Amino acid sequence: MPAEPTAQPAALPLEAPDSPRATMRRFIELAERGDYDSAAQFLALDRRNAARRAEIARRVYDVIRRRVIIDLDSLSPSSDGDVTDGEPPLQDRVGVMYGAGGAMTRPIVLRRVTQNGERRWVLESQSVAALDSAYSTLTKSWSEGRLPEPLLGPGPLGLPRWKWIGMILAIPVVWLLTLVLAHALRRAALAVTRRTPAAWDDELVVRLRGPVRLFLVSILALPVLALLELDANVTATVWRILRGVTIVSVFWMLLRLISVAEDHLARMAWASDRTNAQTIVPLIGRSLRVALALMALLVAFSQLGYPVGTLLAGLGIGGIVVALAAQKTVENLFGSVTLAADHVFRVGDWVRFEDVQGTVERIGLRSTHLRTLDRTLVKVPNGRLADLRIESFGERDRIRLFTTIRLVYSTTASQLRTVLQGIETLLRSHPRAWPDGIAVRLVGLGQYSLDVNVNAWFATTDWNEFELIRQDVLLAIMDIVEHAGTRMAMPMQVLRIEANGAGTPASVAEMHGRQ
Repeated sequence: MPAEPTAQPAALPLEAPDSPRATMRRFIELAERGDYDSAAQFLALDRRNAARRAEIARRVYDVIRRRVIIDLDSLSPSSDGDVTDGEPPLQDRVGVMYGAGGAMTRPIVLRRVTQNGERRWVLESQSVAALDSAYSTLTKSWSEGRLPEPLLGPGPLGLPRWKWIGMILAIPVVWLLTLVLAHALRRAALAVTRRTPAAWDDELVVRLRGPVRLFLVSILALPVLALLELDANVTATVWRILRGVTIVSVFWMLLRLISVAEDHLARMAWASDRTNAQTIVPLIGRSLRVALALMALLVAFSQLGYPVGTLLAGLGIGGIVVALAAQKTVENLFGSVTLAADHVFRVGDWVRFEDVQGTVERIGLRSTHLRTLDRTLVKVPNGRLADLRIESFGERDRIRLFTTIRLVYSTTASQLRTVLQGIETLLRSHPRAWPDGIAVRLVGLGQYSLDVNVNAWFATTDWNEFELIRQDVLLAIMDIVEHAGTRMAMPMQVLRIEANGAGTPASVAEMHGRQ
């Protein structure tokens, strides 16, 4: 007979009813409903305190609500508790009690006991005694005896109605106070910065408007949090949010400071005199922003409770894997540093390498963007660009004009001398011509023309201006040739008819030679 299939074990529930998580959840639910007598069953009480079990449960709940931060989701959902937390067997820590000054006093733990043959988790007797004793240190709420009874009643999520009203009213009040205080601080700061000859400090004050407002919101919300007298868990959550807002505002201020410094350095006289500064300053600014973003990320992880030290240690172990995966990224990063250090080109330069040429629009940490004549955008990785032979037209101090003029063979020697002298006189008298390097020479007797090379430099780095200069010079050369009584040659063929009727092509030069 085939073997019977073995029964599969039933899946464990996500939260066992006799787990530490379920115990604390049930205790808080009963206490929030005011059923302190039922909530007392989750406390380890001796016989002497049995008569005041409901009162002790109320006092314990008040202290837990005001002084103990408990994250129910972090408690063990297993019946056996968390066996990996380092606590003694059959014992789980559920939170830490804080004193009136915010200092930790003692841990609050649950212990698993057996009562009437039933295993269950209860707050151990020492934790109950500590919580009961701490009740006398709780400050009396300022709302008692001052607010009408309907406002003291429970509202949504168990919070008293007056706290909900207070939170709703606090939002516009805090924002209004923030605007007034921020405006006053801005006016005071501008009154000081306008007395200085520098302009960057005035610009910094203007740009810090947003982050200063955010910072003031996080500060002005603190007294509101104290007045609302929220429980420990809500207070801890709000504290984390306010700390996060404060950190965001501080990093926002630093980003604005980097931006102002970058703009100020780019406008300084020394930067305008040094062409490479227009490339290096933005590159340094972007590098600082990336470093600041990484720092902000580490701070955010720290605020969320992640061990940053362990994370940094893990980066050392996984550094090899990250380096291999980000090999191209690191290569491009160092390529951008190399390009900036060697001052190869800057934004706005016309460059050419391999079969690509265009205007440099942006030099990033990973790639350089070039705008071609067809208005297309070419992105070249900096790592590859650093290894190429790059021709930069932005570094030249003048632009060369070189052309070949071809005159017909019927040009006489006297006419040719007139043309050569006229062109050279034209170039030397031009107001933008560079005095050195002007040459007008007969360089050869070609197949169909007399070849004259014209070479000159013009003192301009603007290509559009050079095109206009070149156009005027070429038109003037045409006038010189025309006034000398000769003309430009053009390649052509002549068909000669022989007596036998056969036709053979002959060049114009050949025909001139036979005439």
